[in-house]
Amino acid sequence: MSIKVTNISNTGIQQSEHSFENLLQKKKSNVLRDSFILISPENSTTETLKAGYTTVYPGCRTSGHTHPELEEIYHIVKGQGIMKVGEQEFKVKAGDTFLVPFGDFHTTENPFTETLEYFWVVSPDHNRVQK
Repeated sequence: MSIKVTNISNTGIQQSEHSFENLLQKKKSNVLRDSFILISPENSTTETLKAGYTTVYPGCRTSGHTHPELEEIYHIVKGQGIMKVGEQEFKVKAGDTFLVPFGDFHTTENPFTETLEYFWVVSPDHNRVQK
């Protein structure tokens, strides 16, 4: 008997009217992600920290944003993607951790076939926070 070993990362998606890629084309946008707020001042005793978890689906991206009063740490838990911070662009993969400085526009793209998942924490600079 012949044994075949294959990896989903090296396999193309079977296209059909019900495939995710087809639905994305109908949507006319590839901004598609789910985010979960895990800890925040609204649901815990922290006064300033916020932590969450985001999934960016294959072929999708986040819309991107900036927050001048917050710095942010990302830890990639699953998959791989492309992170853009300011003018820099770099590949990220599971196990990577990096800092997004105060005020830098940032967005995450997932051009791959596996979901990209990351844990994030934001922390304000009390000197920058508008009261």
